[in-house]
Amino acid sequence: MLNKTLLTDIGIEPSDVDIILEADSRLGDKIQKITDEYIKELNREPFTHYTAESNLASYQKATAYGSEIMSLDKENEYLARLLGWLHLMPYLEELYRKLGFPYSLFCDTARDIVFKINECKATYGKLGVFVDWFFIFIELRLFTLGRLEFELTSSPMEDYTYDGYTIKKGDPVFSCHIPTGAPLTEEVCYDALDRAYAFFKPHLKSNILPVICLSWLLYSEYPKKIYSEGSNLMKFSRLFDIVTDTKTDTFHDAWRVFGCELGESTEGLPQATSLQCAFIDYINNGGSFGYGHGVLLYDGEKKKIINV
Repeated sequence: MLNKTLLTDIGIEPSDVDIILEADSRLGDKIQKITDEYIKELNREPFTHYTAESNLASYQKATAYGSEIMSLDKENEYLARLLGWLHLMPYLEELYRKLGFPYSLFCDTARDIVFKINECKATYGKLGVFVDWFFIFIELRLFTLGRLEFELTSSPMEDYTYDGYTIKKGDPVFSCHIPTGAPLTEEVCYDALDRAYAFFKPHLKSNILPVICLSWLLYSEYPKKIYSEGSNLMKFSRLFDIVTDTKTDTFHDAWRVFGCELGESTEGLPQATSLQCAFIDYINNGGSFGYGHGVLLYDGEKKKIINV
């Protein structure tokens, strides 16, 4: 059964904890049996980076795990999936402890669950989680360090070189993820880079922390036509050398901006923020959608980004 103290420590609201524990009293025994089998296949070695094959295998295992748990309560699938994630927390907390990681690092990283809960409430009005990629930190490759998350992975791009520093396709790099949370200021981004450099330093080949980011925030059209000069999003986009753009058929991340999916028109979308208003104008004027792939080379000794 789930531990109330642990749920509270990772930041879940008390009212949600009560609902979670009630649901767990009904489903917990069945979920734990599924979780015990899933845990047997999890990676227990930190700082081992993804390959394309291991990435796919991990995703397939995690998707099967989530699907099996959601099938236990088809009327409340998102809540069931949340319970599945939470049943992994005691295992992960113990593993962090055995590896010498501080409890605070576990709580900071596990707090991503809270962001996913809030997103599910805002988008669907339900307690639970509706995304399925949370497995990445369960496999000890992703850690929350300040405002950002850093995942040890393999570079998917062609060779990238700047001033003698080269990232070859397949080299270990650190993928940056941006969880929902406090404002994405330049200060908190640099703080996160400092923390990441200190945390991963024993595993770097030099004083450079190679960071990549694949995100809708970096799609090159948005800084040109949506982000306002001096805004946090504009400053964030300028931290990276954006090397590729990929267009998508629709705005798949609209729920991040509007709290709902994008329909056939912008009618009825909220206009409570300047970003929402700017996106609505952009959409109405035929703007395209996509995501950008950026590279950031952080010199941890000089505390500066060297390639922008």
